Amino acid sequence: ERGDTLVIVEHHPDVIANADWVVELGPEAGEEGGRIVFEGDPRQLEKRKTATGRALAAGKRLAKTPAPIAGMEA
Repeated sequence: ERGDTLVIVEHHPDVIANADWVVELGPEAGEEGGRIVFEGDPRQLEKRKTATGRALAAGKRLAKTPAPIAGMEA
């Protein structure tokens, strides 16, 4: 809880689950994208009808308590 900020562009469900906050851009790629379609807690994302939300709901569920990332201990 040092107050540091790290921005990651990622599509892997485990990385999303370990995030404190998610910002999804869309709704499509290129000229049809670039707008914020979701912003919030990653466990709320799979309940949304965004591209990433639908993919998470159809496949891997986000863990209620994310596993720690090796090497990222405080």
